Amino acid sequence: MRLLLTGGGTLGSVTPLLALYDTLHPEAVFWIGTKHGVEEELIRASSIPFYSIVSGKFRRYWDVRTIIAPFAVCIGFLQALFLLIRLRPTHVFSAGGYVAVPVVWAAWALRIPVYAIQLDRQSGLANRLIAPFVKCIFTVFQESANHFKKRPVQVVGSFVRQSFIQAANNAQKNDRPTLLIIGGGTGADGLNALVRDALVPLVKICNVVHLTGRGKHRAFALPNYTAYEFLGDELPSLMASADIVISRAGMGTLSELAYLKKAAIVIPLPESPQAANAGVLAAAGAAVVRSQQEYTPTQCLSDIQKLLDHPEQRKQLGDRLHTILPTDGAEKIKNSL
Repeated sequence: MRLLLTGGGTLGSVTPLLALYDTLHPEAVFWIGTKHGVEEELIRASSIPFYSIVSGKFRRYWDVRTIIAPFAVCIGFLQALFLLIRLRPTHVFSAGGYVAVPVVWAAWALRIPVYAIQLDRQSGLANRLIAPFVKCIFTVFQESANHFKKRPVQVVGSFVRQSFIQAANNAQKNDRPTLLIIGGGTGADGLNALVRDALVPLVKICNVVHLTGRGKHRAFALPNYTAYEFLGDELPSLMASADIVISRAGMGTLSELAYLKKAAIVIPLPESPQAANAGVLAAAGAAVVRSQQEYTPTQCLSDIQKLLDHPEQRKQLGDRLHTILPTDGAEKIKNSL
């Protein structure tokens, strides 16, 4: 198998494909992503050859860049055609992201089998644009399959990278409770502000490890607080050893939390498909789900203190998250090819 993976712009469409790569063990693998995207460093660290193309993002709000997006997609389509002819993949996999659209169209034009992964419960625009051109769509949630009634669909569950499986087996116990805050690969201004306002009392009750995102780090000379702009190889072990995790509701992170059976406080990105993901967790009692617009530092401190005081509740949340998000999606895809 010569495997081509495509996705980027955020890490949400990247980490599940890396999990798939860990499972398929192709004889050759390539990646097409965005120029200067956050995904490039992570992919190159996995020793996967990385190629970037131009692509346009169709925004749901007014932005002058939306006007030129169709022209950018056309350029990206031609670039993708050239790369596919040169790389000769036998299979193409996409997990969404606007950069995948011209790649999938080019693969379809060259009659290369294409497969799409729908991660979020709510289907994204990119996957709706590429759905008519793929051989099969693999979904995490049964509800997502209903969005693609005219295409072959398989519900396979979620995905976890090999590095997280290894970290789970080697997790170390901390001398002091540890809180990990993850705003995604690009960070999250809303979560960063929440942490900033609650930080002084937080470090009195736990160690705080904070992934801020590039260019969003602010130095706080406080004991028990460590900030990172980006986490690559270190993230699995930090997540495995954390007692509580605050995160967005992207499926990549949620899947890894589910595998590790972590107690999580989930704050979905406002006005995004993450809200539907978080809704599934809330309905199952699998995480503490909060609205960014309404969540205050005082409430955050209260939630964390309650979880620290009740280890049985932390275990219950982790077990439920693990149950509702089975993480053997990559194996199921491998068996279906």
